[in-house]
Amino acid sequence: ESEAVLAAAVAAGEPELLIRAGQVRVPRLAVVTPGSEQAASGSVPVGFGAGAVVVTGGVGGVGARVARHLVTAH
Repeated sequence: ESEAVLAAAVAAGEPELLIRAGQVRVPRLAVVTPGSEQAASGSVPVGFGAGAVVVTGGVGGVGARVARHLVTAH
């Protein structure tokens, strides 16, 4: 199944993608609020729960801001 979609996926020109069981997925950022259709579908995790959060690349501009926000807001 994955081999059948490989050529079309590569031709799409996406810089990053995942092919698994014939399905092509690409990373996208989206604003999701609790109760939204995306949150209800389970396709996007909402909230952090009581566990730890790992921020990779936290030494750069955006990563440092995200880490700072998580510490102060949560």
